Amino acid sequence: MFSELHGKMCKRKTSPILGFNSKLDVQYGYHIHRVNPRNADPSEQQVARRQKFAATVAAIKQKKANPTEWEAIKEGFKNQSKYKLLWNYAFSVIYPTIS
Repeated sequence: MFSELHGKMCKRKTSPILGFNSKLDVQYGYHIHRVNPRNADPSEQQVARRQKFAATVAAIKQKKANPTEWEAIKEGFKNQSKYKLLWNYAFSVIYPTIS
């Protein structure tokens, strides 16, 4: 359906005000639309940020494969209250270490 998507995506429930008033649209009425479509290539800074994000995700997966490293992250997660999800805590710990 889509070859590639960029930018923020949001779901918006349809309503009779918007012109979608059939029962099917109301019941299953989510239309995805692009918030800020991009017409230009990403900047060098954006590319670098994407690469750092991808490297962080790969590092988290690598740490999950090693039980001792993952246990250390889980222990740190138990001793904090800022992050509600273990993945978010791991991301916050590993992201600054990626160069």
